[in-house]
Amino acid sequence: MSKAFTTVQPPLEYLAPRFTDWVYRGVRFLAPAYARFVLRIRGMHVEGMERLVGEYARFSDGKSRLVLAFRHPTATDPQAVWYLTSLLLPRAAARAGVRFSTLCSVLFLYGRGVPLWAGSFVKWLLPRIGALQVYHRKMDTRGMRTIRETFADGRFPLAMAPEGQVTYHNHAVAPLEHGVARMSLWCLNDLRRAGRDEEVVILPVGLDYRYGKDPWKLLDSVLTICERETGLEIVRGDVRVGARNRILRLIEHVISALEAYYSRFFGIRFPESDGGPNLQSRIDRIVRTAIGIAEDRFGIEGAGDIIPRLFTVRQAFWDGVFREDIDDIGALSPLEKSLADRGALLSNLHNRHQELVDNLVYLDLSYIDEPVSVNRLIETALDIHGIIGRSKGGDISGRILPDNTLTFRIGEPIRVSDFDVSRKGRKSGIDEITGVLYSSLMALSEERNP
Repeated sequence: MSKAFTTVQPPLEYLAPRFTDWVYRGVRFLAPAYARFVLRIRGMHVEGMERLVGEYARFSDGKSRLVLAFRHPTATDPQAVWYLTSLLLPRAAARAGVRFSTLCSVLFLYGRGVPLWAGSFVKWLLPRIGALQVYHRKMDTRGMRTIRETFADGRFPLAMAPEGQVTYHNHAVAPLEHGVARMSLWCLNDLRRAGRDEEVVILPVGLDYRYGKDPWKLLDSVLTICERETGLEIVRGDVRVGARNRILRLIEHVISALEAYYSRFFGIRFPESDGGPNLQSRIDRIVRTAIGIAEDRFGIEGAGDIIPRLFTVRQAFWDGVFREDIDDIGALSPLEKSLADRGALLSNLHNRHQELVDNLVYLDLSYIDEPVSVNRLIETALDIHGIIGRSKGGDISGRILPDNTLTFRIGEPIRVSDFDVSRKGRKSGIDEITGVLYSSLMALSEERNP
């Protein structure tokens, strides 16, 4: 975490979108080099590009309002989807003889906290490519109004990750937030009230990353780093032999260390364990323990699914650091400033539990049930490295980013007007649309040619 997060700060400012053509064109010019040397993407392929071309043409012709609902297995997915729509899409359209009446791009929804870990340049850039801020667990009237107006009248389609955050798995879809369905129904209602007959279309997009020219060498490298970080003896020899057991050994060691930590400093009693088949239950118990301690420290009554609880804790952390109840930090007395800084420091420390859970909650041992592909083993090894980093005080920016190739999979469009919300009710309609979207993303995420 940045040192700035351990002292009191002014409230998080709202970054209003202000799309700027020259910034867009500059980013577009630099995007191939950025994709290769920063995102380390060595090749991109698209399955179902004709669907994206067709739906973008309908949007461009004023026949529909469009939202791309994309999988979110890595932190770099938004940049990759921007590359898809701003570079690959117009090239494919030109080959097909399709002309658009607008530039090709999308407007991303992103969490209000993204600039906190992404840095000042990203904070400057996001509004200028039209990105839209959103809170996960806080009412934001101005932000939601802007999103709603942009969906109905904006120059470009929206792009949203319905999983809500990075999930670290190519081939497992996390439970979806209801935002895509809810906003799509809002847009449809707004259009009809205005006497407009455009469709509202959700286009599912899967992302499948394959890692490294020599994936087994990459796997061995990541596992060696993790073994060194945890003090385990480094396993030598052919990584293909016993790679899964090597991963399980690492996980058991990390979980044992976390159990010892929470036992020693928080008085949590954990059952004796031999590290056998109950390892997943031990992982889940650490997840519940860590998020529960964070909730207790922030005075939150936690219940239900872990991911919503995680978002709530994260918001409490921001509220403890970025103080909306202080009009002028500079006007505080030395005592008041010191106490406010202490509150920010405590919020930062309490949030470390949430940071751990943010990665650990996605560690699912069934994901590497045998027979297992090397790609899944690499993803799991990267997860272990991320968990170690979070335990040491790091965040998502510290994850290893290996060379990769990326395949986009464009699903069948979901036409929101096909769902009879008037008969079933709005909530049922939201649930039904979300269910259809989930099934589509699951199909697009199936592992192929492992």
